[in-house]
Amino acid sequence: MTLVNAAMLVGVVLILTWRSNQAQQELRRLVTTEGVAIERLGKVATLHASFRAQWIAAAARGPEAVASAGRSYGSIRQLAVSPGSDARSAQIGDLANGLAAELRNAVRSWPEWDDAGRRAKATAITVQCERITRQAAIARDAALRERDAKLETISHDPRNTLAIAFGIAWIVAVMSMAGAVTAMRRIVSPLENLSRAAQRIAAGEYAARAPVAGDREIAELGSAFNEMAAKVEATLDATTQRALTDELSGLPNFRAFSEHLQDELIRADRYPERFGLIVVDIDHFKKYNDAFGHLAGNDALRAVSATIRRTLRTVDFPARYGGEEFVAILPQVDEEGMRVIGERVRQAVESLPPIEGRRAITISIGGALFPSDGKTSEELFAAADTRLYEAKESGRNRVVVPAPSRITERS
Repeated sequence: MTLVNAAMLVGVVLILTWRSNQAQQELRRLVTTEGVAIERLGKVATLHASFRAQWIAAAARGPEAVASAGRSYGSIRQLAVSPGSDARSAQIGDLANGLAAELRNAVRSWPEWDDAGRRAKATAITVQCERITRQAAIARDAALRERDAKLETISHDPRNTLAIAFGIAWIVAVMSMAGAVTAMRRIVSPLENLSRAAQRIAAGEYAARAPVAGDREIAELGSAFNEMAAKVEATLDATTQRALTDELSGLPNFRAFSEHLQDELIRADRYPERFGLIVVDIDHFKKYNDAFGHLAGNDALRAVSATIRRTLRTVDFPARYGGEEFVAILPQVDEEGMRVIGERVRQAVESLPPIEGRRAITISIGGALFPSDGKTSEELFAAADTRLYEAKESGRNRVVVPAPSRITERS
């Protein structure tokens, strides 16, 4: 009976170890393979947006500039038609091939066309560039959502596996109770401890461990169980952390921010307390990206996110909102406190040395205060976005927060 029970429990351990390895492999695949595909789609969108501007300028200059633009599109087309695993990538490749054909035709025939023909062809190619840019951006966003959904599935899968496997372990422990009292003390009692630990883990208490006691075989089984539980806990923690963290900046992503904001709304309404919400936007980020490239834009995002994290208080909660925008929750502040914090962040970013000799980076900030600007996340974001727009319209590199504060000029 002891050997049978031990064999069944070893089987449970092997099943859990296998499932843990499967989850780790799938997580690595999502981070590497799908991450590369998402980055490629982002580059395709950025490069086509830049080529559109290049083409408009070339069409205005004449045949030589048109020919030069046509040649320069070759490397962009090669990136766009790289093999993809879905219909979206194939569609973008077809559009890029079509654009390349249009460019070849334009290069050959440009000297022969009259002004009307040239304008028509220039417009058609411009529209095609815009279409590819839009489709690549849509495909990138869809791929990001699909990857996040898969990460969510992976985070739940170990819990289901634990519930089933530890249920089997509990049945084995119950069967062992049929033995003698002595055997129960020597064998069943350690197994019951193991079962209780399994039930606690299945209920979500992943830090639970089983006492290592009993005969050598049972003690070894307890040690193996504890090692397995530690691996599962570490895998689940890592998966959950990845699902709630923005990969580029290292800050919490918008999903994590939304959950934290809902908790803050409930807490502030219950006591009651005030808190601030700020939205941070990098000034002229698209121009920066176009001028220095996608990788330089990523460097700028990392520098700004690190500065925001370093400058805010320890009680504040920053996150990446998306694109070049960041957000932060500022607990227990009034209008003046929000202005001081926002200005501190703005000055810290403005003081950053240019990265590798590039243009300096500045930010604009808009703020909202709970509950005077709203009691829901939608109302607070609407108020903060309005003030962010005011900061940009006032010349950028500004902080605009609720009255009685005023627009803060560059120091």
